[in-house]
Amino acid sequence: MSTLLQVPPEKPAVRGRIRRSRMLGAVGLTCGSLALIVAVVHSLWGPFSPQPSLAQRVVGVVQSMSDALVPDTVGSLTPERRISTPFEFDLIIKRVVVLLSVVGMLIAILAYSGGASVRVVGGALLLNGVAFGLYHILLMLALLVFVVVVVVLLGASIY
Repeated sequence: MSTLLQVPPEKPAVRGRIRRSRMLGAVGLTCGSLALIVAVVHSLWGPFSPQPSLAQRVVGVVQSMSDALVPDTVGSLTPERRISTPFEFDLIIKRVVVLLSVVGMLIAILAYSGGASVRVVGGALLLNGVAFGLYHILLMLALLVFVVVVVVLLGASIY
């Protein structure tokens, strides 16, 4: 009779798996939050790199065209100029935001496959998606269409 009243022990692998999926969900939310904060700050107060004026751009284009079209009268070749690109802080910020949001989305998907809460995973995907979408509107629309098609197909297969 005593064997019927005993509670079976918990499986430690399941408990560890749930803890890991919760941690992954939290990391996905953190990545999404950081990416969204950086994207909003850069969108509102950027660009941070000095941008050339329109007159400077026009002068640069005219100078490069004249160097290419007008040969030297002496007949010697014009020496090649080394083009130095300035440090593009804005490009680095955009790449960091995209990297953070993609990593956050992948981590959120891993957390969902591990059994994390749908609310946590949905929040992480939403934050990461909005941060990614600030820089890639057309790609975001394509991703939205893809998600809608997948949801419709999964919904049709369930019923």
